[in-house]
Amino acid sequence: MDKIVKNLLCAAIILFAAISLASATEVFIYPAHHHLGDDFKEELTPGEPEGLVYTTTFNLDSRADITGAELRLTTKSVVPCPTDEFLDEVYLNEMWIVTLNDHTPEQTPDDGAIDIVIPVDPSILKSGINTIRITSGGDAEGSNYDDFEFYNLQLTIWKSGGVLSGSVAYKGEPASYVWVHIYRYGTEELVSSCMTDENGFYSIELPKGVYGVKAERYDNLYGGHASDIEKIVIADSDVSLDLEMSDFGGWTIIVLLLAPVVVFALHGFATAITVYVFTRKRKLAVIGFVLGTIAAFAVLFLLYQIGVSDMLERWTLLLSAGIVIGVVAVPIILLEQKKPGVADEVKRV
Repeated sequence: MDKIVKNLLCAAIILFAAISLASATEVFIYPAHHHLGDDFKEELTPGEPEGLVYTTTFNLDSRADITGAELRLTTKSVVPCPTDEFLDEVYLNEMWIVTLNDHTPEQTPDDGAIDIVIPVDPSILKSGINTIRITSGGDAEGSNYDDFEFYNLQLTIWKSGGVLSGSVAYKGEPASYVWVHIYRYGTEELVSSCMTDENGFYSIELPKGVYGVKAERYDNLYGGHASDIEKIVIADSDVSLDLEMSDFGGWTIIVLLLAPVVVFALHGFATAITVYVFTRKRKLAVIGFVLGTIAAFAVLFLLYQIGVSDMLERWTLLLSAGIVIGVVAVPIILLEQKKPGVADEVKRV
C-alpha cells in the first residue's frame, strides 16, 4: 500500500513539474455544432449540411517559444475505419494533420460520439493568421459525400515560459485591485497587465523574456501609489515577485495631462514664428498660433491612425510640424503678400 502511495506521489510531482514548465498556454475554442456533407440527416446537429468544407481562423501573436500543440474535437457519424472512401480530413495552414476515419473504431454506432485528440507539429503554426480546415470525403466517383457532425473544436498551444506571481503591498498592508504592468525591460513597451485580487495577490503567464514589472494605482488627480520597476527573467520556471508601493504626488499626473497640450502649443508657436518672420505682423502671428495649435491635434491624430507615428517614432513631431506649417503658415503668408501695398494704392490714385 505504501508503495502505491509513493508511486502516486511521484507521479503527481512529475505532473506538477510538467505543468509548470509548460504553463504558458493559448487555447482557441469553437464549441458550435457543424454538419458537413451533402444530405439531410435528422440525427445530426444541425440536420441540414452547411457544405463540404468548414474553415475557421485564429490569430497567433508569435510562434516563438511554442513547445507543443494539440487539436481536439468530438465527432459523430464519421465512416469508421478501415475505409478507402469518405475520408474526412483536417488541415492546419493547408498541411494535412489527420484523417478522422482513422480515429473512429469499426464498431462505432452511427450516433456514437468520439473524442479525438490530434498532436500538432508546432512548425506548422505561424505568427499572424492561421487556418483550420475540415473536409467531408466522397466516394470514388465523387457523387456522394460523408455526412458527419463535429463540435467542441479546441486548439491548445503550449509555450515555454512561466508564471509570474506575487503580492502587492502599500504601507505594509495588501493592496487590492491594483494594476501590475509588465514592460519589455529597458523600454516603455507594455507587454501585459493584470490586477491584484482582494488580498493583493496577482498571477500572470509570460513567455520567455526579460521584463520590467511595476504596480501602480491612481487615486485621484492629486496623487496615487506606485512601486519601483523591478527586473525579472522568465526562463522555463515560475517567478515570484512581491512589490511595495509608495506615494507619489499629483505632479506626475499633471505632467502627463499637460504633455499633449505642450506639444500642440509648440506646433502653434512654430507656426506663429514662421508667419511673423515673413509678414512682420503680430496679429497674423497670433492667428497662426491658434490655427497651428488646432491643426497639430488633427495632424498628429491622423498620423497615429494611419500608422506613420509607429514607423517614424521620434521623427513624427518633425513631420507633423512641417505639415502644420505648410497647411497653416504658408496660406497666411501668401494671402498677406497678395494684398496691395501703400505704393500700389498711390499709383491707382
